[in-house]
Amino acid sequence: MGSASRLLSVSTWWVLGYEWLVSGVNKALGNDFIDGLQKQMAMAVRSTPYHWYGWVLQHVLIRCSHTCAYCVMIGELAVALAFGICGFACLFGKRSQFVSLIGVVACSVASFMVANFFLFQGGAYFFHPSDPFDEGIPVDLLILLLQLVLAVDTWNAFRSFRVIQNANPCVYPCEHQKSEYTEETNR
Repeated sequence: MGSASRLLSVSTWWVLGYEWLVSGVNKALGNDFIDGLQKQMAMAVRSTPYHWYGWVLQHVLIRCSHTCAYCVMIGELAVALAFGICGFACLFGKRSQFVSLIGVVACSVASFMVANFFLFQGGAYFFHPSDPFDEGIPVDLLILLLQLVLAVDTWNAFRSFRVIQNANPCVYPCEHQKSEYTEETNR
């Protein structure tokens, strides 16, 4: 990996990780997140343009809002930690199968959370001429797209580690296979 692509990869992991860290710490240190989430969900039911998501909020998520609040808070902090680990692994060129798996899982969890935040806030994913003073696309949608790209890239790295590991002739299940392989390659 070249220095420019390494810098881009490291900074992407760390910027997204910092976003999740700040969000998780704000929720953990805030006094009213756990109790206030149910009220926020109830207001979102009436205002979301995604009626099917409003139904999910009203009939599923509001009933377990305290559990959702703890899951979001812990999930955000865990994703921040995982993204930081992936950033350090990229920085030092120590990407491994295990680190790639951490990255894939973290990107999947983060993408699920941010997709829910996007739907919860009623963000527009296409043209929205009724509100020209709003941003082009919401930050949640941008973060979702970046995390999906990272997930695909990290999944490909995970798969390439498995292919390299399976194709490595230096790994022998049994000692007698080593001598058979050496004899075949010497011919």
